[in-house]
Amino acid sequence: MKQAWGFKYLLRTLVTGIVFAILVLLATSYLLFGSVEDGVRFTRVLLTVRHDYVHRPDPEQLTDGAIGGMVQSLNDPYSYYLPAGEFTRFTQSIEGKFVGVGIILTTDSEFPRIMRVLPGGSAEAADVPVNGYIVAVDGETTKGMPLPKTVEKITGPANTQVTITVRSDNGDRDFTLKRKEFSVPTVTHEMMPEQIGYLRIGQFTEHTPEEVNRALTELKYQGMQRLVLDLRKNPGGSLAAVTAVADHFVSQGELVRIVPRSGKTEVIKVNGSNERVPLVVLIDHDSASASEILAAAIRDHQTGILIGTTTYGKGTVQSVLPVSDETGLRLTIAEYYSPNGSSINGYGVTPDIDLGEKVDTPQALQIAIEEVKKIK
Repeated sequence: MKQAWGFKYLLRTLVTGIVFAILVLLATSYLLFGSVEDGVRFTRVLLTVRHDYVHRPDPEQLTDGAIGGMVQSLNDPYSYYLPAGEFTRFTQSIEGKFVGVGIILTTDSEFPRIMRVLPGGSAEAADVPVNGYIVAVDGETTKGMPLPKTVEKITGPANTQVTITVRSDNGDRDFTLKRKEFSVPTVTHEMMPEQIGYLRIGQFTEHTPEEVNRALTELKYQGMQRLVLDLRKNPGGSLAAVTAVADHFVSQGELVRIVPRSGKTEVIKVNGSNERVPLVVLIDHDSASASEILAAAIRDHQTGILIGTTTYGKGTVQSVLPVSDETGLRLTIAEYYSPNGSSINGYGVTPDIDLGEKVDTPQALQIAIEEVKKIK
């Protein structure tokens, strides 16, 4: 009798556990995938691949692939998964530290384009052409390759080599370059004739506000009365950095409006400065993200004149979220609008004076100088 009771108790406990496990699975599927059916489909495919694929798959590789595919399905070029290695390199680039060959890439065709060649890198020493297209890395084509993957293949441990094939007006040419670690200043400046200062911001990293402060202090000490701010080929960067920098160039008030999915607008404000000088800002198609925020704010606050060509049109905000100690997720979390409510995403910032093809020539700077001299 006791044995029968014990068996029934064990059976009832087992059935209860199974039912509970099924309920947990169903609830988890609904929470994670939006429906029980989708959760079941995902689990079925994962188990099938793990047990029936012809070669034993690496579980970590399956996980990375599933996460990467999930983010890629958003069809957002600015959102992507950062597996081990890529996450570290991305974090270093935001901090202004690099291990690589010294190039900044952008995507405006089927191949990544070299937007900037950084000072101090091996690409500069080898005369790698700006605006050339990288068509292969170590012999592997980059056609259709996601930009983070191309960057991953070019970067790597310091003191190792990589060969990139660059396509330019002179045809295709191989460059074998040595990777090395270096820090790149994001700001350059000089005093030009007639007390006109020149300030170039190449990117917004955590060091940029301090570099801008030092540069402006030095220019003012030298007697600067007018300023040309160069944001050409600035791909953007840190929102916190551009907010700190904007104090020098706009009036007190709004810098940018950030609108997440909830629709609850967050307004980023700046204190502004009363020590501004007549200002002209150079922009081009490669001015993107944070540099567009600054250019649009200067336009809306009417504290400067924009000269160049319409900017890239990246009006979205990304957050880099750690997934683990070595991996992360770069995800678009909001869109941003200029202080007067203008959308930048897909439109860009239009200059007051359009330079057309002259924008990337020495003549552009001369035109900017002439225009800033006209400002009263």
